[in-house]
Amino acid sequence: MDRFLHIDWNCPLEDIIDDTFINEERLEKESVMHRIMTGNFTDPFKNIEEDYQNVKINLIKDIDPDLNEESNNDIEINEGEKECESKQINKVKCYVPGIVKSIFKFPKKSLLDKEQQAMCLRVLLRFSKSGKPKLTRREREELQKYMDLKQIISQEQDEFLEFAKSKWHERSFKIICEDYINLHWKSKLQYIYELPRYYTEVTSIPFVADKNIDITFISNCLQLGTLQKIELPTFTKPCIENKCSEMTEDNVSYKLFTIGQLTEQNELMKNITREYKILVRTKTHGFEILRNKVQRLLLLTPKLEHQVDFGAEAVTLEEALKQWISLIFRPNTSLARVRISAKTSEILQIEYRTAMSINNEIKRLFNIKVEDSLIILHNVIQSLANLSPGHYIMRHTIRNGAFATVFKVAENPGKNILDMHTIYGEQFHTLSNSSWIPLDKTIPTPMLKCFERMPAMFYPLINTFRNNKKCNTSKAGSVRRSLRNKKKK
Repeated sequence: MDRFLHIDWNCPLEDIIDDTFINEERLEKESVMHRIMTGNFTDPFKNIEEDYQNVKINLIKDIDPDLNEESNNDIEINEGEKECESKQINKVKCYVPGIVKSIFKFPKKSLLDKEQQAMCLRVLLRFSKSGKPKLTRREREELQKYMDLKQIISQEQDEFLEFAKSKWHERSFKIICEDYINLHWKSKLQYIYELPRYYTEVTSIPFVADKNIDITFISNCLQLGTLQKIELPTFTKPCIENKCSEMTEDNVSYKLFTIGQLTEQNELMKNITREYKILVRTKTHGFEILRNKVQRLLLLTPKLEHQVDFGAEAVTLEEALKQWISLIFRPNTSLARVRISAKTSEILQIEYRTAMSINNEIKRLFNIKVEDSLIILHNVIQSLANLSPGHYIMRHTIRNGAFATVFKVAENPGKNILDMHTIYGEQFHTLSNSSWIPLDKTIPTPMLKCFERMPAMFYPLINTFRNNKKCNTSKAGSVRRSLRNKKKK
């Protein structure tokens, strides 16, 4: 300690060896940067190919066998690295919208195994495309197997729908933007209160008639505004920047149609249905550019999904009829039905529909001939054409059955007078939980396609043959280990 305390930490300047980091002589001899700056630098690798031109590598390998082993090891390492890279690329999973784990436990397994469900899904996707597919021999065999399993599939899908219906009220639905909903209803009530209060019954309109009605497009009378270009999401990642420009209010077209008898089959003159011309004001959301650079007029329709873990919900009859009539009065226009998760607002999938495909969808889901709705429209036009000019209200209730009632403005209240202010009161309530929406048995979601599962079916049956094979191999392995241990002893 005494020695440490007597150390002189302030040494004299004479004891410093050198006050420069690198002297000039060393800089000129050893510094490459100095040579480059002065122009005296020579590249040591210049003309290196000429030096090794006469060297024969195979002769060197024959003399030194260790070089062969090193080269072989390098090749094996490179191949191993390539395999690892390929495995890592395969491990990178593509984005699949709507993959969620079900919050409910299924009561049973499917009667079909994984391979059978995958085969049935391929058949379903093959025939869901437009046009008649050309089938190969293998595809015909798969179709035959699907037809053999169709009864089992139908029964299981009915059981699955019953299970989904029983779990509907267990889902927790929250009312979003309730203030906006209330304000929207208030604006509707304000519009009703601006109308005349009292109405008297004038006539009734039947819904059913023995006639075939058709709508024919004549011409586009007026087109205002410009259509916007629509770029739909490509489902490569969850969040995609919105590239759709805002729609303008001037995007309006006026089209002329005729509505009347489809065919006249030797009917009497008094029974011939009158033909009417109607001017329809419509809006189109925009256009989409296809791969062949062709523009396609597009109508966007959202479809909220509340049972993403179970599958895709079927369209309601009201939704389907609105979509069908919207396409009827918009010739050469397709409909893009955008399925959106009600919980996360994630876009799940986009389905393209035409008036014909929606017609087939209504027949499949509700067994209704959609062309009959044109009879109602024709009856409404025919009844209104016979009335004198004035203000009318058409109203239909369950009590009216297959008839709608037409009311005309009345000056004073009295007997059989409709009071609008009494019917539509100021109090209204938002339902916390709506009625159950059935699932569609034929529309597979991206999640079902990813896991190769049929829509509206339980989880596939696990292949017991493979499990037994694994058990047998594990038992055989344990027997070998026991024999090996005995030999060691």
